[in-house]
Amino acid sequence: MCKAVDRGMTINDVKVLEKHGGKSGDWVANP
Repeated sequence: MCKAVDRGMTINDVKVLEKHGGKSGDWVANP
């Protein structure tokens, strides 16, 4: 979706807020 706007763009500051599944189970970040 972003590539259609600008193929040279950079995405910064990505943060995981929730994770579901896997060996360690569910996880939610502290606010």
